[in-house]
Amino acid sequence: MPYKDPEKAKEYHKKWRQANREKINLHNKKWRQENPEKMRLICKKYREENAEKLKLKNKKYREENVEKERLRNKKYREENVEKERLRCKKYRKENSEKIKLYEKNRKEKEPEKYHKSRMITLWKRQRGVIDNDYEILYYIYMSTEFCWQCGVILTTGKVRTSTTKCLDHCHITGLFRAILCHCCNAKQPRQPKQIKNNININEII
Repeated sequence: MPYKDPEKAKEYHKKWRQANREKINLHNKKWRQENPEKMRLICKKYREENAEKLKLKNKKYREENVEKERLRNKKYREENVEKERLRCKKYRKENSEKIKLYEKNRKEKEPEKYHKSRMITLWKRQRGVIDNDYEILYYIYMSTEFCWQCGVILTTGKVRTSTTKCLDHCHITGLFRAILCHCCNAKQPRQPKQIKNNININEII
């Protein structure tokens, strides 16, 4: 022991670690590779003992690196589509009551935001609508009062009628075509075809 004084010993070890950083890193890396199970248990124990500390650290990092985290999550989902689908399915099954309560509270607190989220999710996942900007598409849908084809006044509600507002899209390409009443939408072909209308989309936006 070079120093009996604890402070001097601490300073000595600090300087030694700084001077031999590369050597220490290689040694630690080799040890981790040779002892994966022991390393796993050490990490697990640390996470359990410092759960709150790690939670705050991760939260702070996410707040400071929002865009970086968004891109990282997006990349992971793209590379693990099937894995994510199964994970979400399992979570929804195990937490059905929790999800229902969350949706109910959200619907009561933010009805407009809730409706927008539900509609965009419906178009993307169930209907297969493809668009560059779903925000603008939703705005067009909500601000349209007349059918683009026959001009009838559009209605909304749980009960579907001939004048119910519909977002028409090509069933092959998935591209948006027009906002129609249910009657006109039912008559549209499934193959790509541009619907003739006198509506100027730029005026709506």
